[in-house]
Amino acid sequence: MSIFANIICKFKGHVYEEINQRPDGWGYIATWYRCNRCGDETVVTKREDEK
Repeated sequence: MSIFANIICKFKGHVYEEINQRPDGWGYIATWYRCNRCGDETVVTKREDEK
């Protein structure tokens, strides 16, 4: 992605879309998100028993 897209996301915020989700075997579910504008990726983990 372009440097311009990274600058826009710094000011406006990322627009994340869920790309993958799977349990890690230790009671957590890892969910991967990717920004539609700049391609930034982040991972969020949650306990399996939380709703």
